Amino acid sequence: MPSFAAFSISERTFQRFIWGIIALGAALRVAIWWQDRSLFIDEANLLRNCIELPYSRLFQNLGYHQYAPPLFCVAEKWLLSVFDVHDRVARFLPLLAGLAVLLLYFRVAGYYLSRPALAMSLLFLALGEPFFRYGTEAKQYATDMLTTLLLPAFVLGRPAFTSRHWWTLGVAGVAAVWWSMPSVFVLAGIGVYYLMRMGGDWRRREETGGEERRRLEEAVGDRRRGEEIGGEERRRERNLVPLILCGIAWLLSFGMYYWLILRQDVDAPGLQSAHVFFEWPGWRTAGWSELLTRVRGLGTTATGFTFFSNLAYWTGLLVGLYALWRYRKPEYFLIVLPILLCILASSLHLYAVTERLTLFFMPLLLILLGMGWEQLLRWGKPWAGPLLVLIVLAAAMSRNPLGLFFRPYEVVEVRQALQFVRAHAQAGDQVYAHPDTGPSTYHYTRLSARPLSFPNVEVSRGLPLDELRALHRRFPDARIWIIWNAQDNVPAREAFGEEAVVEKKADFAGCCVYLAR
Repeated sequence: MPSFAAFSISERTFQRFIWGIIALGAALRVAIWWQDRSLFIDEANLLRNCIELPYSRLFQNLGYHQYAPPLFCVAEKWLLSVFDVHDRVARFLPLLAGLAVLLLYFRVAGYYLSRPALAMSLLFLALGEPFFRYGTEAKQYATDMLTTLLLPAFVLGRPAFTSRHWWTLGVAGVAAVWWSMPSVFVLAGIGVYYLMRMGGDWRRREETGGEERRRLEEAVGDRRRGEEIGGEERRRERNLVPLILCGIAWLLSFGMYYWLILRQDVDAPGLQSAHVFFEWPGWRTAGWSELLTRVRGLGTTATGFTFFSNLAYWTGLLVGLYALWRYRKPEYFLIVLPILLCILASSLHLYAVTERLTLFFMPLLLILLGMGWEQLLRWGKPWAGPLLVLIVLAAAMSRNPLGLFFRPYEVVEVRQALQFVRAHAQAGDQVYAHPDTGPSTYHYTRLSARPLSFPNVEVSRGLPLDELRALHRRFPDARIWIIWNAQDNVPAREAFGEEAVVEKKADFAGCCVYLAR
């Protein structure tokens, strides 16, 4: 294995360094979870489904423009029903998944990577903003990542297949679809991986199997041993049948999931317009440029967006694809095929490639990048190791993630905005929430275990200006507090007329509050 000879670091020191990265990433996630930031719009909408719907309805289409696997929703509903509707309770399951991802990545990536490459890729997983954000958010993205690692962890390093193995894999794959919808891409990679392994076994047995049996029988006189080897070959050949049965079970499970939940909204105009997809570039120069932008977007999630992030991403990606295909072909499909299938589904407008929806394959992408960095160490000069370490550290620390131990991590602080309004509101005031802040407003004023009480709250359901005009006509002399979705100037005059006056304004992360008359 390659090593950083220039640093003369022992294997034990590397292990301590890796466990230190895991501990740092775990502490960062726990700290951010404990900070208890305000619910994001999608979190609030998903929790509303979990609170309002019975368990059986979670296995159908959700309301409020939400899509989440049923078993995840069942687990969230159970936690909220047992421990009450608190933000930390809603985010506890993703927190556990995020912590488990760090540990499981060490197990799975260690199968592919040396300690130096493992440490570098693990650094991005531990300190990258998308990973600790969605690892502390009440959505399914952290559990998607965990499932992506659990399935290969069950597969890798198993020298033989037994009936128990196939039964467990079949049942786990069927359940995984209902726990993490993108797991269907990972299951496809597992199926091809097994086919590649079996194909290699068959070729080797054809070349050496018969000769080995004859040699053992002649040299040792052990006919029973020869029969055992022959029986082992027949058992391996019979593995194709359980693999096909597993594939059929997985397809049926996903087919049912698609029929019950996905098919009704897969072509919904709102869903298509609100997400980003890969497009076939064709012969257009602009098309290829857009394709490269999409590929780079995946790297932004994995390594960041700075110059050093770009350098680490592109070198690791290109060299990693070569190294994985050249030296570990069966594992190529286990790692790369889920990513390629996701991109193919995106090109058909069946799966979006926004940051949170591609998070499930980011551990696989980081393994691929790590293989590229490892290959560079094999090819490089003695100074290549220190230089690569400096590039990776500069990329991983570009957003100063350690500063979040001392300052709050905020996304859209609707709860702070509501607390500000409650502190300054007077009798007869009206409160209006913009569509992007409405779900969180509804949650904190209606569903939370400790709701913020307001006498008059209007949660938007459609067009903000039309609703504001209607509210102004109903209460022409009232003061109206407006919780807006950004820190720009609210179009109060467009809604209320030229006589409108903004008396107060307070800015918060991702939103602001106006008092208009």
